[in-house]
Amino acid sequence: MEEAKKSLISEVVTGKVKVVDGEMVKRQPEEMKDSGIEWLGMVPKEWKVATFRRVCKLKQGLQIDKSKRFIESGPNRYTYITIKYLNSNNMLQPT
Repeated sequence: MEEAKKSLISEVVTGKVKVVDGEMVKRQPEEMKDSGIEWLGMVPKEWKVATFRRVCKLKQGLQIDKSKRFIESGPNRYTYITIKYLNSNNMLQPT
């Protein structure tokens, strides 16, 4: 059961299934394209695939306590990216 759950989550997250009239439907081969990423495989044709480093400057470090994060941007401040930065098109943008 756990393996089936993981497989279903993978299919949804990688776009191999879609929702049509409230039902999950496997995408047809003609709706897909090669992502160019071996572990990802095929993705929906309309998806744009890029690495983080191609679309933004990523600086990794320790997690910043929520109370110490800057709300506004400014010199020598970095945006702390969280799920709220994904818009309805799954593009990184401040909300």
